[in-house]
Amino acid sequence: MKDWVIKLRKRLCGLPLLFAVLTASVSAATYDVDSGFRPDENGFAFINYGERGCSDLLCVRSFPVVNLTVAEMVRLFGRDVCMNPTSDEPCRLSQVASVWMKSANDLMSNGHCEGISILAALIYEGKIDPNRFGAEKVSDLILNGNQRLQREIAYHYATQLLTETLAIEETPVELLRTLIHFFRENEHRVVQLGLYRRDTQLGHTVSAYGIQDMGDGIFRIMIYDSNYPSIERFITIDAKHDTWRYLGSSLPTTSNAIYSGEGIFNPIRRIVSPYSEIPYHCDFCPMTAGDTEPFVRITTNGKTNIFIADNAGNKSGMDWKDGQTYDELEGVEFRRILGANSATFPIDKRYYIWLNAPEDRQWQRFPVSLTEPGSILTLTNALESYEYPTLTYQPANASQEIPFESYDVLIAPVALPEITYITINGEVETRVALQPELIAEGKAVPNLNIFILHDEEQGIIGFEIYAANDSDFQKWDAFTLRFHGSIELFDKDQSETLSLDSLEIPLEASIDGAFFFNYLDWAKEGIFRMTI
Repeated sequence: MKDWVIKLRKRLCGLPLLFAVLTASVSAATYDVDSGFRPDENGFAFINYGERGCSDLLCVRSFPVVNLTVAEMVRLFGRDVCMNPTSDEPCRLSQVASVWMKSANDLMSNGHCEGISILAALIYEGKIDPNRFGAEKVSDLILNGNQRLQREIAYHYATQLLTETLAIEETPVELLRTLIHFFRENEHRVVQLGLYRRDTQLGHTVSAYGIQDMGDGIFRIMIYDSNYPSIERFITIDAKHDTWRYLGSSLPTTSNAIYSGEGIFNPIRRIVSPYSEIPYHCDFCPMTAGDTEPFVRITTNGKTNIFIADNAGNKSGMDWKDGQTYDELEGVEFRRILGANSATFPIDKRYYIWLNAPEDRQWQRFPVSLTEPGSILTLTNALESYEYPTLTYQPANASQEIPFESYDVLIAPVALPEITYITINGEVETRVALQPELIAEGKAVPNLNIFILHDEEQGIIGFEIYAANDSDFQKWDAFTLRFHGSIELFDKDQSETLSLDSLEIPLEASIDGAFFFNYLDWAKEGIFRMTI
């Protein structure tokens, strides 16, 4: 598995020396490097957009847009995303792939800047012909009604979600040095940069195409910003103080704010996303022969902190208790993209995962998903946690006589998340969507855990309820959880949907209550059985 984030950290004592080398060895005239890209000629004339495209620069009028479709999913990952991968018939997208596509499309409501930036660069570099989308020049392309262009932008946006994309973090001076050498050695090329506000809540992608030396250690990185089509914009680098600053926004319809950083704090991220028409690695598709070591990816929103620990007390990520960042877990990698934080960890042992926003502690709710080969677990409106881990992951382990994979989900009575679990096992797909409702009649209720297990060999999926803290449970009154939602089963010959609200007796469970079913038996016998 490729590293997602490469941190190029420079020792503080090296800063004056590096600045001296930069200013002494290269004249000011040489610093003015330029790729030749110009926003008015080589950028799109329309502005960045979210859920809907904008008919004018103020986005007073808008129009619907299309993002990823089945065609783009096949283009990204090949027919592994299809339930009929070897057939000549049109692709029937798997449920897991459908969920991934919807998640990616939902992220685009935060803006399409990444896709716009990458596509403009590829057209400028001659790798893609703009005539495919209706004009000889990129600046003449129209977005409204141009579904082919809309889908192409969405396709390139989605590449940032893949393992092949690297977000390289450098200090402002290091980035300046990198860009100078890059533009000298690579004609007719631009570089994508990821910018974040200091609170990391909002991010934006732009394209760097030149450097201007303003004197006295001040440099401008000239950029194409899709929020300001046809306008030359710049990021200011103060090489003497190793800082950067930019006035901008994540979308043209939101207020401008200062994006800034210094040294290794909130660096600009240089994005390396290799362009290829060869399918990328699909980390949610079922494993096949020759696949690399599998891993789990956890993804949440851009403001939520991810902290991971194991049974031995090793930890990775930012520990909110002491504010320090740790890197003690082998194979655990963190990554930030626009609007989302994610981490990956090997499928090798139990991991405890805390999700929170320690800077404000407003008890926020957020979406979170765990993706691994053949399955996706999604929580909607999960509540941040400090005392107990938000999630615990345990792989199946034959040596420890653990025949099933499991997820332990912390839930609070005031925030019961919607739970969706989708898995593929051979030709059988299962989709469970649960919305718990607390039946307590005003009684006090403790924090709870919902234990989700999947025995792939037996084809069993189960759910169990227990108290987050057994020692305190005697203090609390009796209650039950009633589950709404559905269970859907699919194979190549049949499908079935069970609406939980259609049951004669509601599906309810209290402490130590559980329910489970066998989807392989359904595939063999065509009869669905659930045990409560």
